[in-house]
Amino acid sequence: MVGKVTSMSGGAVKESFEGTTDNDGQMSYSWKIRENGKSTKYKVTVQASAAAYQDVTSSTSFKVKPASTTTTTTSTNDPASNDAGSSSSQENLNQHNNNFREALHDTITDFRHEIIKGINESIRNDLR
Repeated sequence: MVGKVTSMSGGAVKESFEGTTDNDGQMSYSWKIRENGKSTKYKVTVQASAAAYQDVTSSTSFKVKPASTTTTTTSTNDPASNDAGSSSSQENLNQHNNNFREALHDTITDFRHEIIKGINESIRNDLR
């Protein structure tokens, strides 16, 4: 199988991949999508080929949404230390960033599974 991920307009290829299916006709591929802070729709096109079968091409699309997060910053005004609030704010920011990364990873993983499931179903239907 060979495939590519493009923007919905069919512009530049964002990701290319190839691989071989397992005994159940399944293939998996993953990559990291750069976070740009806005929803982005992509198109995945895959071509499957096998000896004694006609080549099949199938496409599907998916949308990546930025993770919604809420930032809470606390500040402590301690006259004994000029940077007490800064330390607390930095810890909150670090936790926020970790939560964002985890949520984005989970979202991308879910989309990846849905894409592969859709492509595999489409290929199976086309081969029937």
